[in-house]
Amino acid sequence: MPDPTAVSTARLGQPKTAPRPLVLRLRGGETVSGNAHVPTIQALAPFLASRKGGLLTLTSIAGGTTSATATHVMLRLASVLYGWSSDRTLAVEHKGAAAPGRRVRVTFDDHSDLEGIVTPLAGQRVSDFLARAEDFVVLRQAGIAAAPGGLADVAVHMNTVNTIRDLGPAEHPQTPRAQAPRETVVRRRTSTFTLVSFDDV
Repeated sequence: MPDPTAVSTARLGQPKTAPRPLVLRLRGGETVSGNAHVPTIQALAPFLASRKGGLLTLTSIAGGTTSATATHVMLRLASVLYGWSSDRTLAVEHKGAAAPGRRVRVTFDDHSDLEGIVTPLAGQRVSDFLARAEDFVVLRQAGIAAAPGGLADVAVHMNTVNTIRDLGPAEHPQTPRAQAPRETVVRRRTSTFTLVSFDDV
């Protein structure tokens, strides 16, 4: 017999959630993996950006400063450089038609780097795209050694980014320019970073 005190989340209009495997790269080089209950209608980047108080609850966590698998951990997103999921049914973002994209090298405030592709909307300048984006921005086909095929679409925490260097069109990456690079400071609501060698800023 159904429990008469049970309240359906569907009746309350709350979205259903499902545990999704996440891998998070932290400042200082540590990597933490665990499950997060992500609404089934939400993509990874907006899910991370929406965490109230900047806290993320993970279950079955491993890695980081834990010597063994823990069952329940509250993680401060301020310590996260980027995250991705091995669950291919979890989209990293939901968006419309994008420009072909630019391959970039992202340098974080702990001096680590990550290369991948940013995809502004068609006709949108890179600086506008990054300045107006949520706190987590998608970097596609990022070089992640632990990911299948060595590539993953990741959600980059923009508050931890120092510089973003243009490496050319996504399909034709280039060697960084030998001459003094053009630099443009971009101020976001919660952070500041520098674009290097972009022409369309």
